[in-house]
Amino acid sequence: MNERYKLLVDFLQKAATDEETASEFITGEATPFNTQLDMDDKLFKFLITPNESIDKIAIPLIQNLFQSISDLCRMVSDHLPGGRYWNPTVEVIADTKSVMKHNKLPEFVFGQLDQLLRYRPNATLLTNESFIIYSHNMTRQWFDSLSEDAKDKLIEEARKEGNSRGASGDPHAPP
Repeated sequence: MNERYKLLVDFLQKAATDEETASEFITGEATPFNTQLDMDDKLFKFLITPNESIDKIAIPLIQNLFQSISDLCRMVSDHLPGGRYWNPTVEVIADTKSVMKHNKLPEFVFGQLDQLLRYRPNATLLTNESFIIYSHNMTRQWFDSLSEDAKDKLIEEARKEGNSRGASGDPHAPP
């Protein structure tokens, strides 16, 4: 991602001060990344169609926007040249190998939790957490795959453990 951040920051800084680059961006001739644009897309065609009355104000507006967005430098400074992650060490690469490349799952889970807290405001956090975990880790499918004897044994063990924790329901209480 470091190279992508660098390309984006460089483009934003250049377009914020260079009217020609901003104009080329508006007409679809310049982009931050070396990507192929779909010139047959209806919306894209509409956006890049020259319009003298709009283009006069669009260039200064886009330059102001790019100037504001160029504050991205501050936010991703660790990933730009001279930053601590620009040339990561072998140790840093090994430490971050298992890190997710995106945060879609955590965002989804927190969204579900937010919805449950609104839908059932009196439910405890533990109850909502249990519901979410049960839904996502396929507990039902696993449980259904067990034999009847294994199911009965598991349910009995869960009841005993639940009774030993008392009414608190604290998952960290000693058994």
